[in-house]
Amino acid sequence: MPAVATEVLVGMAGPVVVAVGSIMMMDRVSRRTPEGLTRLLIRAFVSKMVVFGAYVVLATVVMALDVVAFFVSFTLYFVALYLVETFYVYQLSVSNRTS
Repeated sequence: MPAVATEVLVGMAGPVVVAVGSIMMMDRVSRRTPEGLTRLLIRAFVSKMVVFGAYVVLATVVMALDVVAFFVSFTLYFVALYLVETFYVYQLSVSNRTS
């Protein structure tokens, strides 16, 4: 196993868990009240800032992972999954307009 496997796994895990949770909440809210999606997105943004800040401190200080490998992995997954969330929100808004 490569020397940075743990860093890559931990760098991937946080963004994946948060993105899946966000998409599940967006889906639920948009089905119930499409107008509530904006409120959810704002609250989720603030919550993600706090969660990811604590996650990065936990991974780099407490777990003492290699910082460079962790940040490269974390950043790549974070950006990629935010793009996925962006396209999902777009699809939700298009489907809410047509229905």
